[in-house]
Amino acid sequence: MLKEMLKNFMPWILFFILMGSSKQQLETAIIVAIIAAFLFDFKRLKNGFVLNWGTILFFGFIFVAVIIFKNKWIATYSGLLSNGALAMIAWVSILIRKPFTIQYAKETVPSDQWKHPLFIKINYLLTAVWAILFSIGTALPLILLYQPSFSSSIFQIISWLPPVLGIWFTTWFPEWYKANYFKKKRQPDTASNPYLQGNFAPVSDELSIHDLKVIGEIPNDLTGIYMRNGPNPAFPPVSYTYPFDGDGMIHAVYIKDGKASYSNKFVETSGLIRERKAGKALYGGLSNLMPMDPEWAEEGDGPVAVKNGAFIHVIRFANQYLAMSETAPAYQITAELKTLGEWNPLHTESPLEVGPHTRYDPLTGDLWFINYALTPPFLTIYQFNSEASLVKKWDITKPYPTMIHDFVLTENYVVIFDCPTLFDLDEIMRGGSLLKWRPDLGTRIGIMHKKTGELKWFETEAFFVFHYANAFENKSEITVDFVRHEEVFMSRDEKMEENKSSPCLYRSIIDLKSGKIKHIALDDRMIEFPRIREDKNSLPYQYIYAPSRTPDITNKRAFNSLIKYDVKNQQNDVYSFGIHAEIGEAVFVPSAFSKQEDDGYLMLFAFDNTTNQSEFVILDATHMGDTPLARIVMPGRVPAGLHGSWMPGEW
Repeated sequence: MLKEMLKNFMPWILFFILMGSSKQQLETAIIVAIIAAFLFDFKRLKNGFVLNWGTILFFGFIFVAVIIFKNKWIATYSGLLSNGALAMIAWVSILIRKPFTIQYAKETVPSDQWKHPLFIKINYLLTAVWAILFSIGTALPLILLYQPSFSSSIFQIISWLPPVLGIWFTTWFPEWYKANYFKKKRQPDTASNPYLQGNFAPVSDELSIHDLKVIGEIPNDLTGIYMRNGPNPAFPPVSYTYPFDGDGMIHAVYIKDGKASYSNKFVETSGLIRERKAGKALYGGLSNLMPMDPEWAEEGDGPVAVKNGAFIHVIRFANQYLAMSETAPAYQITAELKTLGEWNPLHTESPLEVGPHTRYDPLTGDLWFINYALTPPFLTIYQFNSEASLVKKWDITKPYPTMIHDFVLTENYVVIFDCPTLFDLDEIMRGGSLLKWRPDLGTRIGIMHKKTGELKWFETEAFFVFHYANAFENKSEITVDFVRHEEVFMSRDEKMEENKSSPCLYRSIIDLKSGKIKHIALDDRMIEFPRIREDKNSLPYQYIYAPSRTPDITNKRAFNSLIKYDVKNQQNDVYSFGIHAEIGEAVFVPSAFSKQEDDGYLMLFAFDNTTNQSEFVILDATHMGDTPLARIVMPGRVPAGLHGSWMPGEW
């Protein structure tokens, strides 16, 4: 920015150098300044730069007054008037909200960075300082003019002082201000955040413990690994919005021969490695995005620093273990939780960005991914075969970028609920909320044929969906079961639990022929994280398993009961873990001797907030209300997390 400003101050610099004390020198200086103004500034004159237009107007005025009308007073005090003109230009640029320094800075910073409130504030302050300096450079000589000791040399020094001080200040101030800004803004956000307390609080120990204590008996037909991911900030965060910020930590329970072992480990993303080098949190959060700390900034850092924490889900696909994030590359890990790096199935220069939720097609063995983006294409759908080779991809045209966390399949279709949670890039750069809830736009339901890619959109009232249970076809109708949120907020001041009504289980029936949509509430209890038996995905099915909470739960932000919905017979069973319990998502694991859909086990982590003890619980899914088959005592607290998977077989 300083280089560009010096270039555009060149007419003034040449004027001061050449003006001298004679009439001929002054006239030469004026003409050279006018030529330089057009020579150096013509492009910026076309773009309406305040300083450049002010330069032309001032020297045009001086030319007319001194050379044409021979005004002696203006000729004598032209240097003084130049400082006054520059002061006026600076003050006017602030008044019209176009501080002249920001116009040059826009040309030297990464795209859109100038919209960030920090950047704008720095340039307002810079312009104000230039205005003050030139104002002093005008007023002081006027005062000294009537002093007996006043000399031309003092006049020259005072005339040159404002630009010299302005250049020094422009060089020093931005980095100083940013350093102090980050020091103030990057104070850990822990004491007042409820999602960094209790069992939401992160753990730092990475353990590997064998032969855990088992209360009950682990079924003999179980061999495999249960892995669960979740946000677990490695350093006290400067901003934390649960469950959208954090570092991935995988908690794994290894089961074989009726025994269990446990390991937990951070997903060593590039962002976490960078923060470990710094010894502190470097990134903002969803509700407070900010540029990278200048002390640790690197080439390629964008206008705001965004960390891929890889903390939402963990799956096994084509014998690869993947820690999933939101619209970012997945990280490949080993069965022992060692991080291998970003997953790059297409072997391209930039790894594939995908969402955290995939959908398995039991009829073909394919796995489907989606990815939403803030820039076109706003949505992409991927189909991979069982060997992790790309079968096909579709770029979906949409009118605006929205958050699409999950999706669902049927036998012949991909179903997308495009809910009105919009990304506003300008608002982000101004330091505002990342997402806007726009109920006036309604929700659009997209139905894409798997083979042809033909896509039809259906419009309905506004609501939001984080997670689906399942979907299936019945002639010309598509049935979708999901957890419906009437609205959604992302900021700390408007927390998710303050929605107008609790999220609960809904069914939508879409008639592809008539275009009519019917929404039916299947239950009125608050739930989230619905899971089904995976080989029933996209097909007619009977059971959904989802955590809920009882009215007497002690931690109102947690779940403490598990509901088994029979969507065919409209019945349900509930297992309560007690008022002091806090549970996570339950994963269904089929029994080796399975004959019915619910022949199998439910696996989940449970925490007792009176004893501060975590357990891994195995329930009989057929008789869910019975005493757990096994309670595996964890060697340490397992904090609240998000999604997990059962990976059957040897590892």
